[in-house]
Amino acid sequence: MLVPRVPASVNVDNTTEATASAISIGSVGWWLLAAAVVISALLIVRRDGWRRFWLGVEDPRAIGLFRIVFGLLVICNINGLWEHFVFLFTDEGLFPAEVARQVFASHQFAGFGDGAMAGEPWGFFDAEALGRFLSGPRYSLLYLWDSPTALWIHLVAFWLVALAFVVGAWTRVTGILTFLLMNSLMHRNLLFWEGTDVVVRVFLAYLVLARSGHAYSVDNWWRCRRLRRAGRLSEPGGPGEGAGVAPCDAHPEGLEAVYRRIPVWPRRLMMLQLATVYFTTGALKSGSVWASGDAIYYALNLDHFYRIPPQALSAALGTNVMRLATWVVRFGEIGFALVFVGAVLRANARPPSEAPSRTARLRAWLVRWPLSRRVWITWAVLVMGGILVAMNIGQFQTVMLSLCLVYFRGEELAGALARLRRSPAAIPVEDEDLPHLQRADRALPGWALWITLVAGLTAGWVQAVGGPSAWIALGMLGFLAGVTWARLRRDRAGQATRAWAYGPWGRLLVSAGLLWHIGAVAVWLLPNVESIRSVRTPARAVVRPWLRTTQTDQGWSMFAPNPPRANVLLQVLVTDAHGEIWDLRTDVYAPEQRPIPFIWNDRIRKMNRRLIGGERNNATWYRKWYARYHCRQWAMEHDGVGPRSVQLVRRSYRIPSPEQTRAQGWYEPMELLERQGTSKVVHTEQCATAVLGQPSPQIRQRHGLPEGEHRPWVKRRRAQWETRAR
Repeated sequence: MLVPRVPASVNVDNTTEATASAISIGSVGWWLLAAAVVISALLIVRRDGWRRFWLGVEDPRAIGLFRIVFGLLVICNINGLWEHFVFLFTDEGLFPAEVARQVFASHQFAGFGDGAMAGEPWGFFDAEALGRFLSGPRYSLLYLWDSPTALWIHLVAFWLVALAFVVGAWTRVTGILTFLLMNSLMHRNLLFWEGTDVVVRVFLAYLVLARSGHAYSVDNWWRCRRLRRAGRLSEPGGPGEGAGVAPCDAHPEGLEAVYRRIPVWPRRLMMLQLATVYFTTGALKSGSVWASGDAIYYALNLDHFYRIPPQALSAALGTNVMRLATWVVRFGEIGFALVFVGAVLRANARPPSEAPSRTARLRAWLVRWPLSRRVWITWAVLVMGGILVAMNIGQFQTVMLSLCLVYFRGEELAGALARLRRSPAAIPVEDEDLPHLQRADRALPGWALWITLVAGLTAGWVQAVGGPSAWIALGMLGFLAGVTWARLRRDRAGQATRAWAYGPWGRLLVSAGLLWHIGAVAVWLLPNVESIRSVRTPARAVVRPWLRTTQTDQGWSMFAPNPPRANVLLQVLVTDAHGEIWDLRTDVYAPEQRPIPFIWNDRIRKMNRRLIGGERNNATWYRKWYARYHCRQWAMEHDGVGPRSVQLVRRSYRIPSPEQTRAQGWYEPMELLERQGTSKVVHTEQCATAVLGQPSPQIRQRHGLPEGEHRPWVKRRRAQWETRAR
């Protein structure tokens, strides 16, 4: 074997370090694989606990109440964009549909017909192009037709189906339509996105899967009305007291319960997702500002978000109370996952014995205190409530507060509502002993699951070496299906005492789906660090299609690894046709943009931060389109006469440290901006020569403006689009 010589200029130590780094990367990959195998083995050993936690049935009132509260917040979150609907979602706004298609969903529109590329909404309907659009993940009707009329039709449709979902009318259908229409708006333009939008998308996807119309809904009211007329409803004060009656001589067909039991797994999945949100965002807050305890101080002093000026309070509390609050927030976010562990232990708890062992008493104490809802839900309410009072960051806090509901059972919430109404007692949920509930207790044998685990590891190894892993995966699924079919043919005598959400086939399919989805989210949230990047990148490529198609791709790096330590503002300067410069006063440096107290959230502040570079994930490419929008908007407001140029100016100042404000006293933000701030032109657009720098002929005709020069967006030929799609 030939061994290449090391050139004299190569540092042997650097080569050794690179080799060690490669070894480290490989070692981390093996550790991650080992962890996955251990978790899988534990699930197989404790498979009965898995079934009890995920595959049972429950009172529907928890998910019914959550549907009402969360559905209203979904509507409020979209309505929070009210002032910017036209700017964000129409051809009179930031950019028209042909631009949005190319920058957000180019592969979905590769090969579309010339009619669609020219802006004709229905010119794309051929089978191949339609299939490519439906492949996702950017499903937006406003890519096809984006005039203001189209937007208002879209919004009215969204409001109608979302309100129907809230009241529980045709709940499953309206829930799906709400999810689709909400995402249709969100995917048209990503400039306004923030943590709230990610939370809403993910949890609405889970809520749609639940049978949320079985309680507190028009659907259930109408069902009970029909059953009452037919004499088949069990009601309070009558047989069954509302919980249902099995078929008997008095009631040959039985009586149905007011509240039927529903599968528990969608609510449990939301419980796990909420714990994941908190844990991930807490773990990612690894910067020096969080470690020193100054993160709350800097977050409260961001001019875009505080409700009332906090500077005087920060001077007094910045080096003591706020530092304690910072550590409470960060370690509370990491520790919140313990409440999910407590929920798992409670769901698998055995009936108490007369003389419990020391281990049983310890476990009961853990569930009652360190792992309890009374600790962690109280922490979440206090933290989110405190942020709601001090900062205005949209619907994020209210949405996070509403998610606490998923950690409560239906009978608990029903009892609380009954006490508020001063009712004697809540209607009981459906009796678990009724014969129509699923009781098939047959389960897959452990040896079949062990074989499946080994086959899965083999498929992964074959994939790593470039072999046909798909055939092994198909064989594994075929093996499981065969074992399940064989188990179904062996009908064991007797009935299980526990009611299940599904029969054996249903439990197999739901379990497989849950395992795949939970694993996909875990892979997606692996931190982007050098030591695991070689594992993370290919693993994310595998799960990306699933998460993006289901709209559950997610990231929770809020104020991580450090919060911003400077206030960054966006100033827009327009030079008109006569050479006069106008300040559009688009940010909080202008007094009229700084109402005190700041009650109603305005998303333009978030968008300004992203445009001008005030956030870690800023999108500077938006700047040219934002400047061109102001070119067009000025022309529309001045009888079609456009300005000469538009400049975007970044104005900023560093927030004084907590020690400085304590020593020197509190500061006035705008005075500090004028005295110590910096200004820098970050983009200039010459409107006369800019692409889409003037209103299009269609918009001029729509608003009765005189004709003028117009440089349209340069359309790419179909071959170019197809090349980019590949």
